[in-house]
Amino acid sequence: MATNPFPQPFGKYILLNKIALGGMAEIFRAKTIGAEGFEKEVVIKRILPHYTEDEAFVTMFIDEAKVSSGLNHPNIVQIYDFDTQDEAYYIAMEYIEGRDLRRSIDRGNKEDNPLTVPQVVHTVMEIAKGLHYAHTKTSKGEPLNIIHRDVSPQNVMISFDGEVKIMDFGIAKAAARSTKTRAGTVKGKCAYMSPEQARGKDLDPRSDLFAVGVIMWEMLTGRRLFAGETDFETLTNVLKADVPSARGVNPDVPEAVDAMLLKCLQRERDDRYSDCKEFLRDLENWYYPNVEDKEAAELGHHMRTLFAPDIAEMQAVQAEDAQTKFLEASEVVRAKRSGSSSGMQQAISNPDIDSISDTEAPTVALDAAAVKKAMEEAGVGVGTEDATVALDLSEAQTLKAPAPAIPAQKSGGSKAWLFIVLFFVLAGLGVGGYFAWPHIAGKKPEGKRDRGTSSTTAGKDPQQKPNKQAKVTLRAKPRSATITVGDLSKKGKLTVPSKIGESVVATFTLDGYETAERTIDVKTASHSVSVMLQKKAPPEPQEATVGFSVDPTDATIKVSGQTSTGSLEIKAKVGDELSALFTHPDYTSKVKDFTVTRDGQTVSVVLERKPVEVAQNAVLEIRVIPPEATLEVNGQPQPQTSVGQFSVQGYRVGDDLRIQLKLKGYKAKKDKLKLTSSRLSRTYELSKVVVATGPGVAKFNARPWANVKVGSKGCRVPCTLRLPSGRHSARFTHPSLGTKRKGFTIRPNRTTSIVVDMR
Repeated sequence: MATNPFPQPFGKYILLNKIALGGMAEIFRAKTIGAEGFEKEVVIKRILPHYTEDEAFVTMFIDEAKVSSGLNHPNIVQIYDFDTQDEAYYIAMEYIEGRDLRRSIDRGNKEDNPLTVPQVVHTVMEIAKGLHYAHTKTSKGEPLNIIHRDVSPQNVMISFDGEVKIMDFGIAKAAARSTKTRAGTVKGKCAYMSPEQARGKDLDPRSDLFAVGVIMWEMLTGRRLFAGETDFETLTNVLKADVPSARGVNPDVPEAVDAMLLKCLQRERDDRYSDCKEFLRDLENWYYPNVEDKEAAELGHHMRTLFAPDIAEMQAVQAEDAQTKFLEASEVVRAKRSGSSSGMQQAISNPDIDSISDTEAPTVALDAAAVKKAMEEAGVGVGTEDATVALDLSEAQTLKAPAPAIPAQKSGGSKAWLFIVLFFVLAGLGVGGYFAWPHIAGKKPEGKRDRGTSSTTAGKDPQQKPNKQAKVTLRAKPRSATITVGDLSKKGKLTVPSKIGESVVATFTLDGYETAERTIDVKTASHSVSVMLQKKAPPEPQEATVGFSVDPTDATIKVSGQTSTGSLEIKAKVGDELSALFTHPDYTSKVKDFTVTRDGQTVSVVLERKPVEVAQNAVLEIRVIPPEATLEVNGQPQPQTSVGQFSVQGYRVGDDLRIQLKLKGYKAKKDKLKLTSSRLSRTYELSKVVVATGPGVAKFNARPWANVKVGSKGCRVPCTLRLPSGRHSARFTHPSLGTKRKGFTIRPNRTTSIVVDMR
């Protein structure tokens, strides 16, 4: 099968370029193509092919889509679509032109251009808004109890226009779900965990709130709060939750902001804010009276300055989208859409679930006994013995105590056990860890084992009696392969009886794969063997010539980057899967998908003439909040048809509209809208302008000098007076130069200078 370069069609989308490749999924920048030239840029997250057979992972991926699709908030990355294409699941989500907060913080520190205190507070306010929405989301009147559980700088996107959006609810915990998490497990990046999450306790929104506090402390100080040289040290720091004052590191942090942050980062959750909304309210009460330049506190200019080279590169890539290959791919997608009536192959039917796993970073579970020592050092109680801690493998190194603290002759100590368990996991979750046991725990090397120990690869234990009954478990990958032992045969997994000292001959077969035969020497009572089959090398394809013709003869044919009018001949190989596009301005485009089966193959297509289209009139229903707001469409005022309701007419399907709403005391709102159908409806809500109140300072001076009086307050220049905000009049008096009056306005929390020449 021929592989198409980017851009290439992908169902109803066009893949433009690959953004990232994770351990379990790949991410593309893409466009969705609609009628009348409609295009929208999106991100496609697609399961890697070899994970489509992993039912547990597919379920987790579906859960992520379901959790995220139920969340619709300006501060959360929006999920548009969930479907399958070429037998692979994918999610289509909002495309954000920007960078994640991790990269933004690192770039700012590197270029000595970190976020200011107002910018940090603004960012945290936006994160808190999105999390509070998720925490309080309901369905059919019932709370979903969604907890993100992995709030970290990597999961916060900042657009180049300054928008702040939370993403990746892939391990979010909800009240109802498809996949269940065993009680006592946690997932997430350990440097941003709450103490209760690190101990495997039940979580509530205050755990996410703690993670927000860790991010805020890092942005204000330019340092990592809990990160140590090893994950053991990091986990110990989290459990202690000994948080230094951010103001002690950065004197620019106001006392009020520092106090709010420390309340967020209390070790005991009952000592923190009750939820993100309460934290947000305190942040807003400080932000609006104290930040004079609100525009400077937003992030758009900061991001465009930091990432100017990245933006230029992005614009160059986007410019390439208009090249011939993209136009050809978009025509293929449009033609397929016009000729297909099938909808989504799998729709998201129920957002009320709990997604368990992060598709980009697998986690490994450790028994709580492994972190017992860390808890003891942190001065906190040890959790239940059957609890586990799950750490992100992409973040974590080997979680272990310093080497000198591990007594080699003991295997029961908590630090040694922690080291052993993690070594097992990283060495292979089984056999590899078992082989490493003698070197870690101080036991005898191979060939000098104690009585009762055994291994599937070690020499036969002299204490084992021959002909003892045994059980041999055989597994095949792929799981659709057939395992045969004598008269027994089964797909995927087969267990056969045997005896120690005997041999079992097994044959593994699957169409398209090389047959494997294994002779297993049975050395233990319970013996397990896994065999991965290798795909057969495909035969060298034959060269073939394929001819194309079209009626009408002046139509255009496009195949594999070649274009011709009326007829076309191309070189291909037998077995190639090709798509031919036939277009004509007066006829309906057609796509012909086919497989090359022989040399001399021909493909003929007859196009159908397009019906004469009549432009449809459109009606746009708009509801405004508050209802007193005024509406302009393309610069024309619109009358209300009822209280808070507008019915915009006189436009046709396909027209572009500029929407503008105004109301005194509220921020004006603008929007661009394309009429895609004959009847549309929209609701717009205006935000109230927050007016600062409070006193200000008047600074007086005069030449050569004077006594000044404002109401009952007076002083001799140069001097200052603290006055209520509003309009005032000052009287300046000099014994020989007379009296002068001057009016002035005091603004809240600002200093106003008044100077008078008495000469």
